[in-house]
Amino acid sequence: MKKISIMDHDFEKQNLVSNKDYSDTYKAMCCGISGKRPPFTNDIIITDADFKKHIRCLKSRRPSLVEVRNVPGIFNSGVYEVIPCPDSDREKYEGDVWIYSTILEKSVRVLREEIIDSDV
Repeated sequence: MKKISIMDHDFEKQNLVSNKDYSDTYKAMCCGISGKRPPFTNDIIITDADFKKHIRCLKSRRPSLVEVRNVPGIFNSGVYEVIPCPDSDREKYEGDVWIYSTILEKSVRVLREEIIDSDV
């Protein structure tokens, strides 16, 4: 079982009333994965098989360009080309957005709150 953010996909609630354990069942409209959302969290718990579908879906939806906010010492604000995840971080951060930082002179992972717009 894996946890993913409810913000990663276009999830739609499938049950009208919460389950006995107060969780809700959600299904992604883009790729069909489904899972349970525990109460008071923004996480969806999915199976390992659905996690593979989740990664493929994120890859297909990954933008080619992103506009990012200024993060002092890491990268300046502007539009950057999205690059593939480095091999050393592939297991953990495969579906995330990566750009090349000219300040650090290496690949850096961009957090959601640092992205202003994608495919600008």
